[in-house]
Amino acid sequence: MAEKNLKSLLSIGVSLCMLLGMFTVGTMAMEPGDSEETPIFIKSKLDFETFAQEVNEGESFEGKYVKLSNDIYLNANDSLNGKPITWNPVGFCFLNENNGKISDNSKSFKGTFDGNGFSIICNIDEFVKNDGTDKTGAIFGYVGKHGVLKNLGIRGIISGEKIQASVSALCDVNCGTLENCKARATVKGVYGASGLAFINCGTIRKCEVNGKILSRDLNCAGICSTNYGEVDSCKVHALLANCQNGGIAGDNNYLTPETGGIASFNYGKITNCFVNSYISNKNIETLKNYEIYLKQKSDGKNAYIGCAGGIVSTNNGLIENCKFTGSVNSYEVGGIVGINYEIVRSCETDCHMMGAIIGGIAAQNILGDKDYSGELVLDHQGGYIANCNSKSDIKSLFLMGDIVCTDYWEDSHATVENCTASSKVVYLQETN
Repeated sequence: MAEKNLKSLLSIGVSLCMLLGMFTVGTMAMEPGDSEETPIFIKSKLDFETFAQEVNEGESFEGKYVKLSNDIYLNANDSLNGKPITWNPVGFCFLNENNGKISDNSKSFKGTFDGNGFSIICNIDEFVKNDGTDKTGAIFGYVGKHGVLKNLGIRGIISGEKIQASVSALCDVNCGTLENCKARATVKGVYGASGLAFINCGTIRKCEVNGKILSRDLNCAGICSTNYGEVDSCKVHALLANCQNGGIAGDNNYLTPETGGIASFNYGKITNCFVNSYISNKNIETLKNYEIYLKQKSDGKNAYIGCAGGIVSTNNGLIENCKFTGSVNSYEVGGIVGINYEIVRSCETDCHMMGAIIGGIAAQNILGDKDYSGELVLDHQGGYIANCNSKSDIKSLFLMGDIVCTDYWEDSHATVENCTASSKVVYLQETN
């Protein structure tokens, strides 16, 4: 009887050990980064530099969860008063010059990076470029498909002036998701500057930008310079100034700035966004510029001084349910979009505008842009504006329209439906 009881106890003990063993193995298998409950924590500048190095060497962190546990300082003395530093972005992107597609040699972050409400505080004026160029710079170089940056703040100064680069506060190329990120920064670029991303092929939603976005020429935008994806429910309250320090003249001695409250160029969707900003292309402030433009135009030259819009400068996609308040100043000015080739609907303005060719919603509303047709364009009939309302104070150098500038000779008079406007207009010629 005793022997039988001993065997029973031994059997129970073995079973219990097996269960405990299974539990132990299961617990140990949950390595850091496997879930939001067991993240990889970044606690210091050194941790963040190590993380960047691992991504640049090929570790994508796909399926991993990375989380800040406090603010990170990216400057020499770990203080806002520290000297500017050189920064090696997290990931980098090669673009194939033949087809514009992203090369397999690129290195991207594909995991989840949770700022956890903390900020990366910057004082950066030079970027190390893993792709062998010095054209662009940002804290994250390339967020790949399925990659996520969320709940992250960016503060301080990010400049590309030292290396003649275009810069963005958060990300150079985004093919993933930027969500609930807030930039309160000064961004200074040479060939472009943007509040969050230079190129967006993914999703940007519920993000905010405050501060100064300054560019010497080309692109200047509150959220992203070029949007191929979706921008939704974002807010911009900033100074966006293009053509700083005189800009960089092209072959015809004219600058070509494209400045937009959300994006310079849109080929995707921009919805539910609000912009309250001062937007300016500083090269168009006098009658002299316009008179020279007319002369070059009559001589058959490609004279172009640029345009600006409260939401987008040039639109080849969808802009819907957006609002612009503030002021915008450029050669071609639209309260929502400078030049529209696709769809603008259910948008409104309550703003001040000054320029040569002005429309309360769009300066030009054109029947399709054949030069940009393709899979990224909505391929609508083109130039469609509907259900919009414009309330504006307009100072026009030459031509204006309450909704679009219908008298402009380069306008194809595309569709405008169910729009209302109430504008106060002053022609600048009358005051000289």
